[in-house]
Amino acid sequence: MCLDKCKRCPIEYISLTEICYKILLILLDNLTIKYYNKNMKTLPVGELKTHFSEILNDVKSGEEIIITYGKKKENIAVIVPYKTYKKKNKIKLGLLKDKKMNIQEDFKMTEEELINL
Repeated sequence: MCLDKCKRCPIEYISLTEICYKILLILLDNLTIKYYNKNMKTLPVGELKTHFSEILNDVKSGEEIIITYGKKKENIAVIVPYKTYKKKNKIKLGLLKDKKMNIQEDFKMTEEELINL
């Protein structure tokens, strides 16, 4: 096997760093899936359709549900209670309220430049 990037070798050279990085990403994905699946029900689409009313009652009571699809049962969606969704998507105003900002003295911008940003 050739480790050089030569035209004769059909195998593409991948550095050890790239391999480690890819393995790390796969491990993190697996850990994330395991962490989230601990507290959530996982249902295939067909079962979701069959027991839709019951599942909505579970969601109302605060449960989060993962929906899977296909032969590989890949996670495609998560049904969460609206209260949880609303809390996560709330925009906090005044993030810079008590922050000090230092504007350089040589900073100059006309009103036209500001409007055209």
